[in-house]
Amino acid sequence: MENLFTKTSHVLRDNFVLELKNNNDFLRNKLSNINLNPFFGYKVRILPHLNGMTQENFPETMGVIYSLQKGNVWALYKDDEGNRKMKRFYINHIEFIDKRFDKFFED
Repeated sequence: MENLFTKTSHVLRDNFVLELKNNNDFLRNKLSNINLNPFFGYKVRILPHLNGMTQENFPETMGVIYSLQKGNVWALYKDDEGNRKMKRFYINHIEFIDKRFDKFFED
């Protein structure tokens, strides 16, 4: 009986330690990926424009903000073929359409 209790308590301890490790790894990963950008995930319209370096016409596309830094917007969007992409755009090529932007213009 004593041997059974010892084996059971060791198994429970090992399972508990493993669960604590998994939770710790999850929380550490979650905390390291926090985006401090207050507009993260806001919807935007990427306006059609000519890419100056490649002379490529970029069509109007819907996207979401990933990051906003010094007049540049990193946006996630889908291209014409449905591929998910991320690209940097100058802020003057972005129209802020998300309803959450409305709170900045209320009196």
